[in-house]
Amino acid sequence: MTPFEGKTAPRRGRLWMIAYAILAIGLDVFVWNTIAHSWRDNPVQLVELPYEIGLVDQETSDYVQILRDIAQSGSISPFQQQRLASYRHRILSHLAVLSPYIADAYQSMSASSRSAHSELQSNIDQMQALLQQVDAALSGKPDPAALLTLINPLRDQVLYFKSDTLPVLEDDVVATQHRSNLFSMAIGILFTIVMLSGFAMFSLLTLLRRRNHELNLLAAVDPLTGLLNRRTCVERANAFSALARRRGIALSVAVIDLDHFKTINDSHGHPAGDAVLKASALLIDRSRRDSDIAARLGGEEFALIMIDTDATGALIVCERLRKALEAGVVPYENKLIQVTASIGLATEFGTGADFKTLYSRADQALYRAKTDGRNRTVIADTIGATGPRPGDTLLSDCTIMLGSGR
Repeated sequence: MTPFEGKTAPRRGRLWMIAYAILAIGLDVFVWNTIAHSWRDNPVQLVELPYEIGLVDQETSDYVQILRDIAQSGSISPFQQQRLASYRHRILSHLAVLSPYIADAYQSMSASSRSAHSELQSNIDQMQALLQQVDAALSGKPDPAALLTLINPLRDQVLYFKSDTLPVLEDDVVATQHRSNLFSMAIGILFTIVMLSGFAMFSLLTLLRRRNHELNLLAAVDPLTGLLNRRTCVERANAFSALARRRGIALSVAVIDLDHFKTINDSHGHPAGDAVLKASALLIDRSRRDSDIAARLGGEEFALIMIDTDATGALIVCERLRKALEAGVVPYENKLIQVTASIGLATEFGTGADFKTLYSRADQALYRAKTDGRNRTVIADTIGATGPRPGDTLLSDCTIMLGSGR
């Protein structure tokens, strides 16, 4: 080795180290920016879409009720005209939020999702066409027969949104989660090969674990209230059903619906409605045991699934929750908002503990609680978990009402 070579070799090594450090820093910045960008592209819009569909359902229900009143009376008042115009504008605004998502996300969907979302776009178009037909039926003197023929198709379109669209959107969240996980793994492998640095590998894996946890949380939890969402609730409730049948224990399902929630939104605004939902969800979550499930099913509807709890115990829990909701108020912008809830409860024992059946019966009981005046708990029946108790009958008489003396 010549003196010249002896002097340049360390210098050449230092240059390689500097080049490697620059490359490592550049790759580090690239990886972190890529992951951060990927996180910003997460399906936040998908999480908001079920909320938009819930608003379409609320607005359409009120819109249809006004149409029924007009069809029955054969005339339309200026106040009804004003309300119809307001609800129609809101419905079209929510539908306008759904359409751009379908166009933007179409290319990245699977074949089955494309088919489902094509049907969704078709139904949005049909909904808009139905609203135009309603306008035609109301021009001049209202046509009751035409209005009555349009009411059911309007409700059918909204039911399609709730029953077929929401599961597809939640499946898209899960699919995006899987794609993001694969993308993160690929970056992790590339980063490990290039960096050859234990510290960089540790940093990346820490970030990936955090991101995977957030995605899992995104797919399982309602973003507004922090309770489980409908899809996760159904999955865990079915597991509860299997456990109840296997062990021969009781399973109780309570469906909770906030009373006059639409009025709260109309009177105080949707942010106030969100505050009410959050406060109510907190009370519902506090009312459950660690082994129970509390979930938001959509809109102002919640569920409480209680394992190894008979009708008597479930009724005590539901009444305690109902009275807590009634006794509390939700502060919002120097206002105190009063909240009450109607609850439908169903219980079964052992082999009869099927969640789908229990949910249907509890939903019927909830409907009865609403029609009987709200702010009460109605038991679908008391035969099953504990057998009939003295004085108990079927749905028509098994109603716990506040302040009625019954």
